[in-house]
Amino acid sequence: MAASTIQLSCLCDQKYEAITADTKYNEKNLFEDPCFKADSGSIFRAENTWLTAFYEKRAEIKWLRPREILGGKQEPLFFKDGASFNEVMLPEGDDNIVNGSFMNALAAVTLAPAVLNFVCPTQSFTKNYKGVFRFRLWRFGKWTEIVVDDRLPTLNGKLMFSRALSKDEFWVSLLEKALAKLLLNYEAMDSSFTEPEALLDLSGGTIETFPLADLTEVTLRSKLKMYKKTGSLVTATLARGADDCGLKRDGMFIVSGSPRKIMVNNGGVMCPVNLVRIQSTGRCEWTGPWGDESKEMKALSKDLKEEFGITSTVDGDFWMDLKEFLKRFRDLQVLHIPSQLSDKDKKWTVTEHYNKWQKGSTAIGCLQNNKDDFHKNPKYNVKVEGDGDLVIASIMAVGKRREEAFYEANMLGIDVFKCEEGATIDKAFIHNNNPVHTVKHSQGVRETTLFMSLDPGSYVVIPSTFKRDTELPFLLRIFSGFSCKMEPVNGKTSYFYKLAQPLPYRLSKMHKTILEAFIEEHSGKDGLMDNNELDAFFKTLKENDIIPTDITHETSAAIATLFDDDDSRQLSSDECMAIAAVAQCCDEMFKAADKDNSRSLDSTELRDALVKAGLYASDTVLYHLVSRYVGSDNKITFDEFLLIVSKIRYIINKFVKLGGSNDKSVAFSVEDIVGICAKL
Repeated sequence: MAASTIQLSCLCDQKYEAITADTKYNEKNLFEDPCFKADSGSIFRAENTWLTAFYEKRAEIKWLRPREILGGKQEPLFFKDGASFNEVMLPEGDDNIVNGSFMNALAAVTLAPAVLNFVCPTQSFTKNYKGVFRFRLWRFGKWTEIVVDDRLPTLNGKLMFSRALSKDEFWVSLLEKALAKLLLNYEAMDSSFTEPEALLDLSGGTIETFPLADLTEVTLRSKLKMYKKTGSLVTATLARGADDCGLKRDGMFIVSGSPRKIMVNNGGVMCPVNLVRIQSTGRCEWTGPWGDESKEMKALSKDLKEEFGITSTVDGDFWMDLKEFLKRFRDLQVLHIPSQLSDKDKKWTVTEHYNKWQKGSTAIGCLQNNKDDFHKNPKYNVKVEGDGDLVIASIMAVGKRREEAFYEANMLGIDVFKCEEGATIDKAFIHNNNPVHTVKHSQGVRETTLFMSLDPGSYVVIPSTFKRDTELPFLLRIFSGFSCKMEPVNGKTSYFYKLAQPLPYRLSKMHKTILEAFIEEHSGKDGLMDNNELDAFFKTLKENDIIPTDITHETSAAIATLFDDDDSRQLSSDECMAIAAVAQCCDEMFKAADKDNSRSLDSTELRDALVKAGLYASDTVLYHLVSRYVGSDNKITFDEFLLIVSKIRYIINKFVKLGGSNDKSVAFSVEDIVGICAKL
């Protein structure tokens, strides 16, 4: 798959092609973005901003276009010599606001050209220039094209935010503005906006984090070589107390490429040394062994340096021995690039599913605290074939705004169980099996990932929130090295015979005699009973213990309409007996699902009750039913359950009469749809 296959949505419904084609925009009348205005509201969150010093100077802030910033001394350029790591600098000076996470992440992404070319397509200040630029950013599973004008905030004639090393190059500043627009303002890129979050926005990938403490030099070298093949970007975090020998905590350390093994003379014995290249966005220089000015590096011949690519003279670009690297750094963060934006032969295959945890149905909480009901969380079958697979499971909260996906209660985790293909994942399964892989629920992170090496076979992946009843939409993604397949356990609704055929009459002979007498008494000469007599019919069912409770008039009227096939507002004896049969079966199903004998169902028991009624409800259908019929107490009465089953039975029978089945879809006309909905 190529980048051209990626579907794009347009932020604020602004289409770049339409704006550039609009003849009202030209060099004398440049585009001004009405959706991200050139005022303080696009910079600061509110009056209680933490950027107090700058907020007090807001009247002095001027939004200038690149030509105005350069004062006519130079022509602005989008790219000068292409986008490179060395062109991305942290802002400097008292009049700059440091968006370090954005700049660090952008520096890393410059090392993945296919990603950067998609996010930041080449544009111009001369050819068809109308003051409008476009960028693509990834947010909660979707790529969005963002249009901005080129007015940039300045203070005292200098850019307030990020810039490229060359002052006449503006792709960095304009891309940052696009991200600020997506986040609603520049201040949203504050200290809570982390490098991992910025990397996600700029790549659409997933981030794997693992400690270095337990890795050997051989294992680390193998991992780095694998990441080189897949085009994954690797960054490292300094260990505590390791900020010496020139290393500083400012900026990000990027592990570039795979290690180089060279042979060095150690007292007459040739010994192998694994060197790894580090690029620091903070421009710090390693002064220890194999640093640029070290005796080890100076001892290498010029030819050997060129052969292994050890030629950079830029500050912040240095080499280290892997042994020293393992001592100095605490963990690695690996950004895995999705296949559409990878220019490598070895690519990750990505499968994704949107879903949600809903209070009263699937928001069960973590395994540790909710073992009995844990299986009611959303579940996904994963099948691994061949010789096994490397799999990364990624779960993230999805919100319309950044704040919605960062709510402090959003602690997400993943548990993975080995199972037989087609196994029923229920309470007994959870109690009798332990997860083969798990990741703890983490607070304050946008994405939780689990890296696994899976043997061939079937698995079930269960994502969960830490607390029960935490309602939250989420995106689950599976990155696999080969052909791992994932599908939701409850992704499709299906029915079986109970709903597709007339229910058998299992009434006792005495009950049948009582009901026949009732129908005869309340029917006219034509043997038909008026619909409004159904209230009394249900009362008779209750008095004779066929159903457990009274049925409300509203439910009675709705059921009468559903069973009145010819819309005559009258019910035949067979239709009345069919209602009695459904009511009796619902009573049996209800009692079987009502495990605490409370005469009401907990909403999390609804799916099991519907299975007994003949319906396997998908997560989506279950969410609709809970939203429609379950109140704040998360309880379902028998009255409500009877109505749910009656409506589903009516719809399934209509579907079957039109020629449909579990394996066959049918086309519904407008007449069919309106006719069905009119009765519901």
